[in-house]
Amino acid sequence: PITSARRSGGGNESETTTVTAISFSFVQTTVQMPTMALPTAIAVVPCSTTPSGAAICQTGSVAASLMHFTQFFDPHFYDASASLVIASVLGFQLQAFGLPSFSPITMDSLPSIITLKFLLTTIPSPVRDARGHHKVAACVTWGGDLSSAAPPGGWSRARCTTGDVDGAQFIECFCTRTSYIASVGGGAQHTVLNVPGDCTGTPYGSQSMDGCAVCGGGKSTFRG
Repeated sequence: PITSARRSGGGNESETTTVTAISFSFVQTTVQMPTMALPTAIAVVPCSTTPSGAAICQTGSVAASLMHFTQFFDPHFYDASASLVIASVLGFQLQAFGLPSFSPITMDSLPSIITLKFLLTTIPSPVRDARGHHKVAACVTWGGDLSSAAPPGGWSRARCTTGDVDGAQFIECFCTRTSYIASVGGGAQHTVLNVPGDCTGTPYGSQSMDGCAVCGGGKSTFRG
């Protein structure tokens, strides 16, 4: 879908770029982005002049493109974290058209939430160890830092929160980061990982059950 871009401010750039609501739907994933003013400026399409001296100014536009991987064709997955992926991989990017060069739009620290919904291929095991720790689903984006320890393989949980798994094995991810990420130099890719969680269900959390079977307790609730 093509969305409209509204520009405000003077000079050669605008202060914000307002994009109308966008919605995609696949069998395994859905994307819902509300109308929002992106915290980024895109260059104003330059006007041209006809031989008669009349000015012709184009209306800028923004296109949304989506890449949906159900198999690991993407080179990002040739690393140890591939076995943790339990959903499709979704690449979502906006691009400004009408400009002389490729103009991806940076969408980091967005003012509104983009909702991504994934069908899980595997449900994390609810079996808990003595500390109350168990496997949980974690919404992530590709961050490009292969040295990252939690989660591994370049995935990042920054600016995405994880919802609950419903009865149809779908999970919602609520993100304020997607599309072109300047620090990575490419489009963000979203998926869900099967990772360790603490007794509260927090991915890579540190809370454990105490000797009184209280999550995060210090045996202070024990009586008798």
